[in-house]
Amino acid sequence: TDYDLKWGRLENDIGVNEAKNRVNSAGARCGRPESKVNADEIAIRKEINSTAGGFKSVDEAVEKIRLVHLLSYPMERIRCYRTKSRDTMKDAIESIIPCFASNKKLKTFEDFLSKKLLAYPGFKRLPRSKDHEYHSITDYMISDGVTEYDVFKEWSSSLHDALQKV
Repeated sequence: TDYDLKWGRLENDIGVNEAKNRVNSAGARCGRPESKVNADEIAIRKEINSTAGGFKSVDEAVEKIRLVHLLSYPMERIRCYRTKSRDTMKDAIESIIPCFASNKKLKTFEDFLSKKLLAYPGFKRLPRSKDHEYHSITDYMISDGVTEYDVFKEWSSSLHDALQKV
């Protein structure tokens, strides 16, 4: 809901909350799981099995959709508990990245941050604010004391760009 989004309650979004659970289309069923396999399920499974990659390709396509959902999340609409929300989103995103091990451009936040700090000599990661957690996102920022960069936004954008090549 808009209220959950404003308050940074990402755990109420099923796409965020279930990101850690891998897709298993081969285990999916048509109808009730305890029912016998029906004609629709037989036809669907036959069709999927006849394609290159079979169920693995279906799983990869669904994981890509899930990751795009996370990377397109309207984080800018979160007004409260922004650091906690970014922590939650980072963890959700990083739980799906291993599904695309062949794409070396999909980096964890810490790996991306390390490269960013090497590229910007004199910049340091801003410490996590203890007093202003309610609105703060400082620990996802780097600064040289004058200029600040939001590394989380850059990381998300880089992942979205890299994913287009998958």
